[in-house]
Amino acid sequence: MNGSIARSDEDTDFSGIACPFCEGLDTRVVSMFGGNAGESLMYCQPCRSYFHWIKWRGALPPHPRDDRANS
Repeated sequence: MNGSIARSDEDTDFSGIACPFCEGLDTRVVSMFGGNAGESLMYCQPCRSYFHWIKWRGALPPHPRDDRANS
C-alpha cells in the first residue's frame, strides 16, 4: 500500500480496531468516510482486506469475542 494510508495506531480513535475477517490488529485508515459519514474505510494488512468500520465517538464497540466470554 502507499504511504497515504494512516496506521490505525497513530490515532487513538482508530487504535485497536480488529479486522472482521482475520481479527488482525494491523489495520489502517484508508478513508475517514466510507459509505456514509458514520463509517470509515479500513484496510487490514495481514489478510489484505478492506472493511467498513462504524465510528463510535472515540470509543470502540465491544469485540465479538468479549460477548462469547460473557455468555
